[in-house]
Amino acid sequence: MLWQARDAEVARGLLRKAYELLKNKRRWTKDASAKNAAGEQTSPQERDAVKWCASGAINKFGWEEPETNNRHYVSMAEELLIQGIRDAEHLGEEYVTIPGVNDGPGGYRRIMRGFRQALGLTENGEPMVGPAMKIEGTITVGEAVTIELEKEVTKQGA
Repeated sequence: MLWQARDAEVARGLLRKAYELLKNKRRWTKDASAKNAAGEQTSPQERDAVKWCASGAINKFGWEEPETNNRHYVSMAEELLIQGIRDAEHLGEEYVTIPGVNDGPGGYRRIMRGFRQALGLTENGEPMVGPAMKIEGTITVGEAVTIELEKEVTKQGA
């Protein structure tokens, strides 16, 4: 499946929001999509949610806005994160699930590394590109998803 540029932009936006939410480790959890202040499971979209797993964070934002209130964008964002994890950990086409990584050993560290890889960020959260760089090519996400890229990227403040 070839993603439209707009679809990929919306999916990356969801991924970015989830990353920003989870940068504070106190907002991250495992063994549930979301938890309230009492540590009980709740829905990622519920007002009482104060902690989210990686997939829960994506879902939280994926259903907030009419534009993104669509399983299509949530699935695309999750695929980008899975590919980010594979790339960051040099796993090739190894089977990877977000809950398996999130809830497994080193879950938070591995998830955040996957977010940064998928978003093109360094360990410090800065863009990986230099002052001006043209990105061209094809990115394959999973088996059935391909993104065609042709975009000039400029680092702010450079």
